[in-house]
Amino acid sequence: MLGSTGLGEAMIKGITSVATKETFDIFTYWTAGLVNILAPSGGGQWALQGPLQVPAGIELGVNPAITAMAVGWGDAWTNLIQPFWALPILAVARLHIRHIMGYCMLLSIWVGLVTTIMMLFVY
Repeated sequence: MLGSTGLGEAMIKGITSVATKETFDIFTYWTAGLVNILAPSGGGQWALQGPLQVPAGIELGVNPAITAMAVGWGDAWTNLIQPFWALPILAVARLHIRHIMGYCMLLSIWVGLVTTIMMLFVY
């Protein structure tokens, strides 16, 4: 849907219209988190986002490695909302996903805020 309808290109054009060289990685991080919810495969996400994000970043003067890392971080960030990694542990502990879902949401919000701030000042 993102690739064939032009929605992905519209998102990138919107980002590049408001982003600067210093903030492009943050917008990339946020959009990668959103796209990860819609396309939870890391490879599929890169196939959708990479060909659009990298040229847009280069246009703003952003190193392609920084763009690629921002996509990877955004993917990892929203994986906290969908804790498939926790399912084996929950089975061993005889718990259900509902027992940890609230904590996962809080952790995801916290990590998103901290990472955004760190990207502003450090990255």
